[in-house]
Amino acid sequence: MMTLTAMTLSPSPKTQSPLRALDTQQMLQSRLLIEQLYEDLLARYGPILGGADLAQAMGYRSLAAFRQARRRGQVEVALFTLPNRRGVFALGLDVARWLADAYQTNFVSSHALRQPL
Repeated sequence: MMTLTAMTLSPSPKTQSPLRALDTQQMLQSRLLIEQLYEDLLARYGPILGGADLAQAMGYRSLAAFRQARRRGQVEVALFTLPNRRGVFALGLDVARWLADAYQTNFVSSHALRQPL
């Protein structure tokens, strides 16, 4: 009978686990995607989005659809109000993070859509 000790289970400090390397690569890709999305949002709308711009950036068909989602508690971005301004606003960086997360979570490969022959 063979017993496993902590020494046999722990990876050597000199070698990096393939899973850890994969996680690091995914984190880098995620960060690059967030940066690119934020740069685009910043160029289009500025650092703060509100109203129809916010609804469009989050993929809602209309401002009314965004309002309905907000009433239902389905908007997953931190919203805030500004003094002496109507409506709600979100930071462009928060929207970029949400978009990147939604993309990575819900990514559908073109191969997955094909039916087997």
